[in-house]
Amino acid sequence: MSDELREIIFNNKLRSVFQPIISMQTGEVIGYEALTRGPKDSKYINPEILFESAKTHDLLWDLEITCRKNAIKTFSTHNSDKFLFVNIDPAVLKDDHFIKGFTKELLAKYNISPTSLIFEITEKTSIDCYKNFSEVIDYYKNQGYKIAIDDVGTGYSGLTTIAKTRPNYIKMDMSLITNVTRDNFKKAIIKSFVDFANSTNTKIIAEGIEDVNDLYTLIEIGVHYGQGFLINRPADNLMEPPETIKKRIVDKNINMRKHSFSPSSNVKIGEIAKEVSPVLSTTTCSEVDKLFKSNHSIRGISIVNNSYSIIGVLMNSDFFSKVGTQYGWSIYMKRPIHLIMDSNPLIIDYDTTLDIVSKIVISREEDKLYDYIIVKKNDKYFGVVTVISLLEKTMEFELNVAKYSNSLTDTSL
Repeated sequence: MSDELREIIFNNKLRSVFQPIISMQTGEVIGYEALTRGPKDSKYINPEILFESAKTHDLLWDLEITCRKNAIKTFSTHNSDKFLFVNIDPAVLKDDHFIKGFTKELLAKYNISPTSLIFEITEKTSIDCYKNFSEVIDYYKNQGYKIAIDDVGTGYSGLTTIAKTRPNYIKMDMSLITNVTRDNFKKAIIKSFVDFANSTNTKIIAEGIEDVNDLYTLIEIGVHYGQGFLINRPADNLMEPPETIKKRIVDKNINMRKHSFSPSSNVKIGEIAKEVSPVLSTTTCSEVDKLFKSNHSIRGISIVNNSYSIIGVLMNSDFFSKVGTQYGWSIYMKRPIHLIMDSNPLIIDYDTTLDIVSKIVISREEDKLYDYIIVKKNDKYFGVVTVISLLEKTMEFELNVAKYSNSLTDTSL
């Protein structure tokens, strides 16, 4: 293995790919993260295997220096005015081969300003000596480089690393970002980092954004920048996000500004609905069982016909109570879901305001109180709203109105 790895590194059979990082306010690209891929016909195409093997065989510095050369050289050919994010493992900083000034010479060679380069320090590797680590980081900062802490949320001493490094960017790991829409605990963690960043002139980058509802939630929380497959996958060229994603980001920010000081009587239910995919009424119960079990955060599913008209809803608790009976499994598993769905769900038109929806919800039967609120638009399925999110949004808007009103009448200002 070490012979193959050496041959790949020293004959530079590596290539750089770039993933865009965008503003969560405008959708515009602010920079690109350079990532390394090994040969396509080798297991080293996987970067985790590549870098872990390099550590094992004492080739980390050789690999890092080759990756950095490739990234800077390739990036320079695109004549971009965006930032270049380059990964660096803290273990390299204590390597005997570590050379101060190497990167500066490389940038000069390819006519790139040091202020365009951002070093991503991965948090997955422990840092044994913070004194030496801080000295190297200070050296980099004094040369004009910016620093990002990568993989925050998965590694070792995350808060200690942030405190010692005082980075320009904090990159929240994908494990915190995925399904954030359905996880209030994750929301609270990310919001605390956003609040911290805003008070320390730091910027938060959300990694691994793959779901449009998570994108909306991160915008609502106030995350500054984002990257992930929803925005664009790593590519040989410097790619832009799709225009549809840019439009979603811009529209979401416009709606948020429009409702910053609006009471719930001015906000439409459709504006807070999540675009959760429905299933057809012909879907079998066994398929729905797999869906629920593969994603425990899904509390229910909307059921539509071929023309996308809403015909029912099925909450996971109702599903398992029916199929979990003595004969339920054998009776229903191969049969279509419409046989056990609630065919009389709460369906609300997109334009109905939150205050009206709240009144409708609290008048529901007690056993249906927390079922999904299904939103329709032009008589077709649009999305869902949970009762919890309805209450949260209603309270948020009303508190904003109260806060804004108090600021206008406060005579001490």
